[in-house]
Amino acid sequence: MMHDKQQAALTLWKRALAHIEIEDPEALRWARSVGPHTWKEMSSEEFLRSYCFVVYASGMKYQTIDGIFADLSKSFKYFNIVKLSKMNSLKEPLRVFNLERKARNFLDGAQLIAKEGFGDFKERVSKQGMDALERLPGIGPITKKHLAKNIGLADVAKNDRWLVKASKITGWLCPEDMVDFLSEATREKRHVIDVAIWNLAKDGNL
Repeated sequence: MMHDKQQAALTLWKRALAHIEIEDPEALRWARSVGPHTWKEMSSEEFLRSYCFVVYASGMKYQTIDGIFADLSKSFKYFNIVKLSKMNSLKEPLRVFNLERKARNFLDGAQLIAKEGFGDFKERVSKQGMDALERLPGIGPITKKHLAKNIGLADVAKNDRWLVKASKITGWLCPEDMVDFLSEATREKRHVIDVAIWNLAKDGNL
């Protein structure tokens, strides 16, 4: 017998899926395409792009960062690890988005990876799992999940404010438990469920 909170979660999921299928089908295709092969085949530029986006998106409106990310990418040498390893000035990134803490965190992290060597970094993270991402500046307990799911390192949901709100609305004490139930019930990846619910919330429909 299905409990009320399970039915409520499934109802929310159906709303979220219908919304993203109409409003942002490309995001849904992307979320469904991400998996272990994504991480295995990932280049340094692709990883640094994801790392940069997560650092800048933390605590900010998605639309704000999405709107400046092309210029931000250019200011960070299009995430070329060799060029970033030699980059000394934050002048260009700060011209795009004037928040030094985020720019410094990302550049310091990129240079740590360059110093270690991307191949060695990737091998270490593969062995240690997503907790290893917290050693990167600007990455914490929630953002490590955001980054890990985006790069295919782990199939997790990030327990941000929207997922917490969704779990409260549907009667779940723990957002991760709600996502685990939905993943098992729908056979969708946790990452997909996270993206769909986030998309619904982002557009003010949660």
